Amino acid sequence: METGDLTESIYIQQESRVPTASGGATITWSNTTTSPIWANIIEMRTGEAVKAMAESGTMFFRITIRYRTGVLKSMRIKWGDRYLAIMGSPIETVRRTWLEIRAKETR
Repeated sequence: METGDLTESIYIQQESRVPTASGGATITWSNTTTSPIWANIIEMRTGEAVKAMAESGTMFFRITIRYRTGVLKSMRIKWGDRYLAIMGSPIETVRRTWLEIRAKETR
């Protein structure tokens, strides 16, 4: 992976719960950065991913960004008008140079 491979802009978002007067909560998502994060996004086409996509309409992606701390599996990725749920903890690669994120999108 090289910096020139980061051709997609994304935002990492975190969930906030705002209490309502009735005792419930409204869920909102906010970006963790003010500017986009450059990423390499690859649609996963393993046999298992293709089968899951056919059965449930769920698409799976491998997203690589420059290493950063604080990315949690409770967050999500905003990619244009698409939202991707982070699956599991992100993986640090090449001595904290890159961060690999597995994510899924439900159609």
